[in-house]
Amino acid sequence: ELRLVHIQPQHLPQVWPVIEPLLKRACDRTNGEITLNDVLANLEHWPILVLANGEEPQAIMVTSIVIRGDGKRVLNCVLASGRDADQWPQADDQLDAFARSLGCERVRIPVGRKGWAKRLPHWQLIGYVFEREI
Repeated sequence: ELRLVHIQPQHLPQVWPVIEPLLKRACDRTNGEITLNDVLANLEHWPILVLANGEEPQAIMVTSIVIRGDGKRVLNCVLASGRDADQWPQADDQLDAFARSLGCERVRIPVGRKGWAKRLPHWQLIGYVFEREI
């Protein structure tokens, strides 16, 4: 059974060899916007969550809390990487409970990949990010 584990900053050295490849892959997909150094520099503000199947990590998420203009707190999934993404929704209740424990009323993926829409049909697609190099 999948379980969501919050990696406390003081435990990061113990799990780093296992989660670093997943984090690096997620960072690489941001085209330089977020690096491993950024994640490490923001550990107190960017909770790291691991989706584990037994002892093996299946996915990793780096999250942050955003306070909207109306004062509501939202847990953003800043980065995500892993395998078997079609199984990730099994941990939605755990993710929601984690978000509520931080005072959040919503969870959000501010920048996702197009393929996630198929794997997360129970999430509302709000928009797209457009970018061009100049």
